[in-house]
Amino acid sequence: NSEDPFGWVKQSLKIGAVCVAIGAISLIPVGNNPQGSGSFKAKNPVNIYPEITGKIREIFIQHDQLVTVGSPIARLETPDIEEQIFSEQRRLQDYERQLNQLKSQSFLLQARELEAQQATQNSAMETEILNQRAIGQSAEITRLNHQKSAITHRIQTLEGEVIYLQGERTRALEQLADYRKANQDGLSVVSVVPRNLIRDQESKVSNFENLIRTKIGQIKELGDELNGKDAEILALRNNWHEDAIRTEGQTRQSQAAEMTVRQQFYGNQQEFMDLTQAIQISKEKLAELEQRREEGQIVRSTSNGRIVTNNFHELLGRRMQEHEPIVQITQTQSLDLVIEIAQVDTSEDLVNPGAKIEITFPEDKSKIYDTIDSVDPEFKDDPTGQKRLKIARATIDNSDERFSLNQQVSVRIIGEKMPLYRKAWLEIRKHVPL
Repeated sequence: NSEDPFGWVKQSLKIGAVCVAIGAISLIPVGNNPQGSGSFKAKNPVNIYPEITGKIREIFIQHDQLVTVGSPIARLETPDIEEQIFSEQRRLQDYERQLNQLKSQSFLLQARELEAQQATQNSAMETEILNQRAIGQSAEITRLNHQKSAITHRIQTLEGEVIYLQGERTRALEQLADYRKANQDGLSVVSVVPRNLIRDQESKVSNFENLIRTKIGQIKELGDELNGKDAEILALRNNWHEDAIRTEGQTRQSQAAEMTVRQQFYGNQQEFMDLTQAIQISKEKLAELEQRREEGQIVRSTSNGRIVTNNFHELLGRRMQEHEPIVQITQTQSLDLVIEIAQVDTSEDLVNPGAKIEITFPEDKSKIYDTIDSVDPEFKDDPTGQKRLKIARATIDNSDERFSLNQQVSVRIIGEKMPLYRKAWLEIRKHVPL
């Protein structure tokens, strides 16, 4: 400007002053307190579930109700375990029926074993007697030997008589020969020896010969009788020997039958013990099933706390599997505050464990202060899908039960102050996509 040659200098000084002022202002420390929202959630909730499969027929609790350990939650109808109990009862009855049959068989086998033992003893005794008869002097053999001795004595007597008669016959023949010779050598016509005397002598010789033949016949008959006695003795011994062989076979058969019956008895006893054990196991299982039914039909709380489930009444009539949750119970003495903060407010690493937070209750604008316990490692999208949220958690004491589940609050992170220009830059990033 020709009128003021130093105008540009003044203008430059003004601009410089403004820039210096702006720079100074941008360095003014301002608060950096990211805002977020939070809600109270159950901390370490406990699931209450049935111990057995069944259909829910009745529910005894309400939402937000306080319960203690053992409080009834629901009643189940348990057809599955009823079927198991019925099946186990039938199995037990079948085992007991089999056991009774085994008892009857046991008595019968014991009787058969005693019978087989007696038969074995009788056969062995009979075999011993027959063997002794076959090789020894039984009463029958003794009697026959006595008869043989008598026959032998009679034969010897007859043989002596035959020898005597033969001697007498010889002498009679000699006398007869003398008579006949005398008659042949006689000098007269008249016989020297009377004919009747010769006839008497001839008759005497004939009588001796008849007696000898008779005695010899008797000796032969007695010899045949003696041979018959020997044959009878031999037959007796052979019969006894054959009977001994037969009874030995009977003894072996009886012993085999006794062994078979004994093995059957041992098998019966083993099966008896197995069935007794099976019955004991079945009774224990049946008692366990009945106890499970008794305990499982009423679902009870396993923890002290408050019912936090809302829609559990929709489960009425539904078939629940074993360990399928029915309701949740939580301790309300402390709650988990879940804090959601936009990702752009977390760039300065303000949202960390140990960071101080200010919690504001919208109902009465009251405030409490606490610290962050943990931060989830992953971001999540907000319901609109437009922002990403950082999730932080804080444990809040609720011993006076001042707070309720799902209660909404405002949360402010109390961070260190930062230069104004950095704060402005964060605010721009919130509203202007870069």
